[in-house]
Amino acid sequence: MKILMISSEAVPFIKSGGLADVVTALSHVLIEMGHDVRLILPNYKDIVHEKTNILSENLSVSMSDQTEDFSVVETKLENLPCYFIDSPLFHDRPGIYGKSSHAPYPDNLYRYTFFNKAVTTFCEDLGWYPDIFHCHDWTTGFVPLLVTQSTSLSHAKSVMTIHNLGYQGDFSKHEIHTVGLDASDIFLDSEIEYSSRMNMLKIGIQLSHAVTTVSSTYAEEIQTKEFGHGLEHILQEKKNVLYGILNGIDYSEWNPISDSYIPKPYSIETIDDKMLNKKELQSYCRFTNDLDIPVIGMVSRIADQKGFRELCSGSPSALEQMITNGDSQIVIVGTGDKDIEDYLKRLSNTYDNFCALIVFNNYIAHLVEAGSDFFLMPSRYEPCGLNQIYSLKYGNLPIVRRTGGLADTIEPMNEDFSKGVGFVFEQMSGEAIYDAVEQAIRFWQESEQTVTETKKRAMRKSFTWEQAAQHYCAVYKDVIQGEKGYE
Repeated sequence: MKILMISSEAVPFIKSGGLADVVTALSHVLIEMGHDVRLILPNYKDIVHEKTNILSENLSVSMSDQTEDFSVVETKLENLPCYFIDSPLFHDRPGIYGKSSHAPYPDNLYRYTFFNKAVTTFCEDLGWYPDIFHCHDWTTGFVPLLVTQSTSLSHAKSVMTIHNLGYQGDFSKHEIHTVGLDASDIFLDSEIEYSSRMNMLKIGIQLSHAVTTVSSTYAEEIQTKEFGHGLEHILQEKKNVLYGILNGIDYSEWNPISDSYIPKPYSIETIDDKMLNKKELQSYCRFTNDLDIPVIGMVSRIADQKGFRELCSGSPSALEQMITNGDSQIVIVGTGDKDIEDYLKRLSNTYDNFCALIVFNNYIAHLVEAGSDFFLMPSRYEPCGLNQIYSLKYGNLPIVRRTGGLADTIEPMNEDFSKGVGFVFEQMSGEAIYDAVEQAIRFWQESEQTVTETKKRAMRKSFTWEQAAQHYCAVYKDVIQGEKGYE
């Protein structure tokens, strides 16, 4: 099959979240399976690429009353051809969606509509006609519409993957007049739509031949009002072609036996060496070097979605109660909400068994995975989640809320700790987070042998991209054949 991956970000070129990892990893595995896969994204100012050459130039697309010119540069990432839509709309300003995550560019509808149009125009110019246009998130939402409007591409099928339904590309309906699209193509439900806002992800969902998201539980959750972010009725209508495919993990990067970031690599057979990484983490955080005290790590965007509001609210908060109990050492790494950052800094300056590192870099992220005993991930919702899967490989037992990909990847411990790999709670509250952490600490105090055996059991879990890619191929083949899709 000929498959075009369309994304707003991809590693190693530019990244703001897990989307960038998924797109590149999936592309490589599909190529290994024998498919003709290519990747296309905007050529941002901050993008990192080498050895590019101009593939196409003097191309243009119509945007209402004007045209936007662009060229396409290409490079190769191993055996993956990568194309970059080059335009001042992208290369003349910093960032991806805005100067920061809190300040999106006001013309993002224009920018990404242009990107979508440029993608289909480029395919026509290149004479390469994909069987599958695989669209990722809201920034690609108009591609399914544009493909159907192209004579040379209309045979192709579109698949839309939702990585996080909380981000939809929602804009004022009046902006449609700036992008050269007809309202009759955009507002599909009924006349009442003409008085609503315009939503790029919604349009992509409606017009795609299949919709996927990144775990089976999240596929069910987004059809409910609680998790649907206003699109639950649209997703219910697509339920027969809506699939949850769990993300894989790049074990070449996240594997304690070959991890170049950590002081002492280790495996199931040499799991005692994990303690050397724990010592290093304790020293880094200025904790007491006591291996008998469990270390609880958390590497996360500091945001309400990740459970920080419940963790940090109240007097005392659940987090402060955990700290003052004195039976654990806790390290939180990440950036985000300024008020919560400040709160974490105050606690870090007050207690010697709590460390807040308001920063993000790979060394610290890997050290926390390798040096912690437990990994806390109390998300309100989590489409897939990656850190809990990394944690399993590092023998770092997750403490998670039962939602989305967390529910699909973390088997809860049973009463005698003979089965399971983590601690799972249901209710989204500070009390529930606190109780789950206390359960984990009681487990830690149970038996050193039990803890070690459980960590080994966690390390045997495997979530590879090969498994995920097989599911994606089944979806591709079924939409090409006009069938319902895989079960």
